[in-house]
Amino acid sequence: MMARASAAQRRWLLAALSLAACVGFAQAQDDAAALDGRPVLRVEVSGLETISEGFVRRAVKTRPGQNFSARQLREDYQALVRTRKFLIVQLTPTAEGEGVVVRVEVREKPEIAGVEIDGNKRFTDDQLFAEAIVVAGAPIDRYDIARSRDNIQQKYRAAGYYYAKVEVDEDALEKERRVVFRVTEGPRVKVRKILIEGARSFADPVLRSKIRTETYIWFLRVGALDIDQVERDAQSLEAFYLDEGYLDARVGYRLDFAGVDRTDMTLVFVVEERARYRVSEIVVEGADIVSEERIREVMAVQPDGVLRRDLLRASVDRIRETYGEIGYIDAQVDADYEFLEDVEDVCRVRIRIDEGGLSRFGVITIRGNQNTKDEVVRRELRFYPGEPFNTVATKRAETRLQETGLFDEAKITPLNDLRGYREALVEIKESQQVRFLIGGGISTDSGVIGSLTIENRNFDIRDWPRTAGEFFRGRAFRGDGQRLLFQAEPGSEVTRFRIDFTEPYLFDRPLRMDLSAYLFQRGRQAYDEQRLGFRGGLSKRFEGGRLDGWALEGSLRFEQVDITNLR
Repeated sequence: MMARASAAQRRWLLAALSLAACVGFAQAQDDAAALDGRPVLRVEVSGLETISEGFVRRAVKTRPGQNFSARQLREDYQALVRTRKFLIVQLTPTAEGEGVVVRVEVREKPEIAGVEIDGNKRFTDDQLFAEAIVVAGAPIDRYDIARSRDNIQQKYRAAGYYYAKVEVDEDALEKERRVVFRVTEGPRVKVRKILIEGARSFADPVLRSKIRTETYIWFLRVGALDIDQVERDAQSLEAFYLDEGYLDARVGYRLDFAGVDRTDMTLVFVVEERARYRVSEIVVEGADIVSEERIREVMAVQPDGVLRRDLLRASVDRIRETYGEIGYIDAQVDADYEFLEDVEDVCRVRIRIDEGGLSRFGVITIRGNQNTKDEVVRRELRFYPGEPFNTVATKRAETRLQETGLFDEAKITPLNDLRGYREALVEIKESQQVRFLIGGGISTDSGVIGSLTIENRNFDIRDWPRTAGEFFRGRAFRGDGQRLLFQAEPGSEVTRFRIDFTEPYLFDRPLRMDLSAYLFQRGRQAYDEQRLGFRGGLSKRFEGGRLDGWALEGSLRFEQVDITNLR
């Protein structure tokens, strides 16, 4: 008891010293302002034991030869405190002749001599050390020690050790500077059943789909009680009810333990549904460019309907999209609901709009296309500088870019406003565009067969290599969005060769051309068969108008079949 009292006294003393240092520094700041503008003669550092003076001087930006600034001195003080290596920091400016001498006085935090964990059986030391953020040699920081303790305890709780406790050995910390976490694991608690009480409006399977906690099943599921997950499950159920219009709904839970050892329990979620609210009217404020009728038309929430919060959020998104389609991309839309005093279970929905100004497309900048030509990207955008900045068009362009198969990601972002024009930044991430496969096999039907496949989905038939090095480094025949496929399957009984070429924008128009040539040979018992063929096709895509997204296709195939070696 005496040792603990002494430790507590030391902590209070350190806290008092730190507070006194802060008060003293604040008072010094009032005096320091009078020294602004004088030259700094020197910066003196004292109080260091293990930390180098260079470390302090790098953190302090006040330098000899500079004009003194009380504001910079405050920033220097904060920089030293942020290092979390000092118990006490004091910066004192003193006039000396026509100049200023800055004295930096610090007291280091003692270093951690070692970190230990005692009493753990379920987890190894290494597993628990991974949860701790304190290490030997680091300054003793009570906040970091507390976080480490909480992290270790949370690991046990997440594994179902509901009664687990982790404590810090204060004597070892104060006397020996050792951080010792003492673990009391306790038994693991298993969730045997999950019940939902008070739910009348929704079927049990619907509500259970919102719950992540699982019951115990021998060998298949651990069913560990994670109280944090139970909290999240209760919040998920409550959010579901709120989204469905039960604005006064509340969801809690209780733990019903069975047996004396309290290791088996039933988790019971308690639901108070209360009333389901409906919409009396929709009030729109701030709409000028877009009519109120149009806004009400696009909303998912309608008068006399159930006030579902998810539909209210969807309504806000649709209104923003309506403004974004005509170039008002900075329009702010807020939705709220008000309870009516004279009518129960009814709300008024209020939509507040700040339309902002019209924005137009400015410069269109493309980034991330290391192998792909700019025009391949631009032809999928279908918007141009000077047009209203249509956010619906940009989303469609993102989809089209990904559908080409050339890009894994595509994002279009409006940048800063310049007199009503916004630069459109197109950021793309190229996909794997060249595929090379080689293999072989054997079967009773086809005999021995080999396989070679080379595919380039970003081919450019006009990009011929200037040197052999360009060809072998893969810097030729790429970048135009064409597709070239070569397949060879030579075999003892069956042989196939095929080459395909696709030009998605013939003559820079939405006209696709497909060309394919193939050879097939097979030796049969009665004869040998050979097929030599060619296939060509054209496809016209419609962009805009009623036929937007449709295509008109036509193709021809020529094939020569030879039967030889009749037996």
